Amino acid sequence: QAGRDYAPVDLSLSTLAEVYLPPFKACVDAGVRTFMSAFNSVNGIPATGNRWLMTELLRNRWNFQGFVVSDWNAVQELKAHGVAETDKDAALMAFRAGVDMDMTDGLYNRCLEEAVREGQLDVHAIDAAVERILRAKYVLGLFDDPYRFLDLKRERREVRSESVTALARKAATASMVLLKNANATLPLSEQTKRIALVGPLANNRSEVMGSWKARGEEKDVVTVLDGIKNKLGKDVMLNYVQGCNFLDPSTHEFSAAFEAAKHSDVVIAVVGEKALMSGESRSRAVLRLPGKQQALLDTLRKAGKPLVVVLMNGRPLCLEKVDKQSDALLEAWFPGTQCGNAVADILFGDAVPSAKLTTSFPLTEGQIPNYYNYKRSGRPGDMPHSSTVRHIDVPNKNLYPFGYGLSYTTFSYGEMQCPQQFSADGSLQVSVEVTNTGRFDGEEIVQLYVADKVASMVRPVKELKGFQKVFIPKGQTKRVDFVLHAHDLGFWDNTMQYVVEPGTFEIMVGKNSEDLQKKEATWKGDSRTPYYISQ
Repeated sequence: QAGRDYAPVDLSLSTLAEVYLPPFKACVDAGVRTFMSAFNSVNGIPATGNRWLMTELLRNRWNFQGFVVSDWNAVQELKAHGVAETDKDAALMAFRAGVDMDMTDGLYNRCLEEAVREGQLDVHAIDAAVERILRAKYVLGLFDDPYRFLDLKRERREVRSESVTALARKAATASMVLLKNANATLPLSEQTKRIALVGPLANNRSEVMGSWKARGEEKDVVTVLDGIKNKLGKDVMLNYVQGCNFLDPSTHEFSAAFEAAKHSDVVIAVVGEKALMSGESRSRAVLRLPGKQQALLDTLRKAGKPLVVVLMNGRPLCLEKVDKQSDALLEAWFPGTQCGNAVADILFGDAVPSAKLTTSFPLTEGQIPNYYNYKRSGRPGDMPHSSTVRHIDVPNKNLYPFGYGLSYTTFSYGEMQCPQQFSADGSLQVSVEVTNTGRFDGEEIVQLYVADKVASMVRPVKELKGFQKVFIPKGQTKRVDFVLHAHDLGFWDNTMQYVVEPGTFEIMVGKNSEDLQKKEATWKGDSRTPYYISQ
């Protein structure tokens, strides 16, 4: 509700099964041995006291063999939810729901022995929960060596090692998304002689690791200022001005930032959120650049020099004005300890951007939730020539759609190859040739989407069914193949059954969720084919 952490969750069973449960089921299938109960209530029952969720679904249907631990104080919080009156009530509700281990509040220790003595709880249920926990420790080898993971030699060898540092740098560059690059502003030439570097994150060590940074230490962080210096050496005039802080209303450095910009060849503004503006219990109602950062960009834009904006943030922001002002816009997220080196690698072309957005960026907060796979409606605002829109004050679109991301090179897609019918075994071969038509070797993420044209339940306008990241040298062409199965065409109904219905499906291939080729293919199944969630 309203994008707030811990808020109640109210979902139809079909949406729960189709959208939210599959990642958890994949964890069970992969052999995960521990789950944690959520703080939220789900359809009126707190997850920590939800027997349907923890026992009937997780254990009985999915055959989960590990143990469940509560989130921090979540058992005691059943009283705050209003479903338990006393500590003992809360402990019994959580335990009976299937929570084996109580984290931190101590209610199991204080209440469950008494419940057994009074006949409210069978001691064999206690034994079963204890066994599940001990089995996990046994599998980890903790009975043979309880300190097996505390290896000081390995710690000294691995932490901050060259290989780990190189991997951190590669991971950071690989996750950065190029959102705009007007007139090929990026990559910057290493011959650039005068650079203005501005913004509260340009020389920052503490915020760029993001929230839940664990044991990340500021002394290991390479700032953007240091990263550019490492890249360019001393031959470049690099004029750094912070410009503003995150929430400080002061604008006293704006004039210095403007002068630095005016006397530069290019301006790099590194702006965004503080680490603890996102993450758990850090919900924001206004998703613009916090503080005076937008005003700082307004000032820099007046200098008339190419403006490269580097964003660091933990969530999609509303960036319509930033997009209009910037010549290039790089979404860097929170890059971690190799922040500056990774940003410099991208800005100066030693790494070519290849990442795509895993979430849509809205024009404004009122569009949220703004996921790409929204359900059809009787008066859809996205239909051609329709006078109906979702809002009367903003266009019916996102600023950046799901799956979007640019590169320093360009990719041309040939005509998608797709039969008109699924084969007898229920498979469909889909392929497309992609040519690198630009000046750089690069990687492209080719995406496959499907839409069910007519079904017994309202279906999304499109759903991502596959993607492939392919490396294509400049001037070369690669064929990308997908195999789509009839089972991939189905959906979960409100009885928690997975059904696949015959009919005509729209098959789409392209570079993001909006830039797509479309063809139709028919699956001639005889009837609704049910699959149960346990399968």
